[in-house]
Amino acid sequence: VCPALSPDYEPFSSLSCLPDVSVACRAANSSPGTMEVVQDVAEVFATLPMFPVFNACHYTLMILTTRYDTGSLALSRSNPLANWVASMIACFGGYILADLLLGHSVLSFLAHPEDVVLASAIWYLLFYCPKDLFYRIISILPFKLVITALKETARVRKLAAGIGAAAKVYPHSLLAQVIVGVAKACGNEFLLNFEQAVRGVWKPDVNAILHPSFSIKACVVGAVMIILGKSGMLLGISPEMIVLAVSLWLISVAVSMKAFHADDPFKPVENLFSPFVFGSVDSLPADAHHPPAAEPAPKPPSGGRRRGKAAKAD
Repeated sequence: VCPALSPDYEPFSSLSCLPDVSVACRAANSSPGTMEVVQDVAEVFATLPMFPVFNACHYTLMILTTRYDTGSLALSRSNPLANWVASMIACFGGYILADLLLGHSVLSFLAHPEDVVLASAIWYLLFYCPKDLFYRIISILPFKLVITALKETARVRKLAAGIGAAAKVYPHSLLAQVIVGVAKACGNEFLLNFEQAVRGVWKPDVNAILHPSFSIKACVVGAVMIILGKSGMLLGISPEMIVLAVSLWLISVAVSMKAFHADDPFKPVENLFSPFVFGSVDSLPADAHHPPAAEPAPKPPSGGRRRGKAAKAD
């Protein structure tokens, strides 16, 4: 049975919703020895518990993102409650948004108080640790790269869990499954404006719809691959193997981007095909580059009649 949209603390239970095609995959493949080894590795990977290590890495990076934002450090001294609420929204934004899309309680993540306690402990260490020691340690590049790799692993597990939960509510809508899966994996990015508003910051021009990150784009691709594997269209590849492959892809790209400050790898493809599919700015009509001229303001009444009356009064 698929789990509810509460946090995925059980080992990869989301894939229990998907058809078991591993036996068929092994029988259909021409080199069963190699595929069996890969399948065994994927199954072991699928049973790794997310709590506490993977979840702790996720919470660390989410709260670190909040700390980097405008006015967050000052707010942690003037209003710790608002800062804590904003940090919890960043940590559990995926669960909140996915639950909202599926009609569940947005507070379902509170059913696991151990994770709220873990996230709160990390929040305290990141903002109030003496001499800022915890922040300085995790800011060391090798530590940050390891945390990033573990966090991306948790992201793909949330993606698969969101797809599995959406398949129960929308079994015939693949688009809804993609949307819920991506929302659960990247919910903190979609709720960024709300999280900033809690801290008294309003930046409507900074949101995940206007400026989707690499993580959102990669999760869309990963969601499509997982759904195709669930439907059996990727013959010879089980859902566990797909999740393992997507995880390794996200880990390698995310770590490379953080280590070498690389750009979004989707950008070259977008820049290449976007002008052909959607047109370019240069192809717009000439008047589209300039707003229409404002109409002249109406002239005030002449007031001649009024002056005449005033003269008579005199």
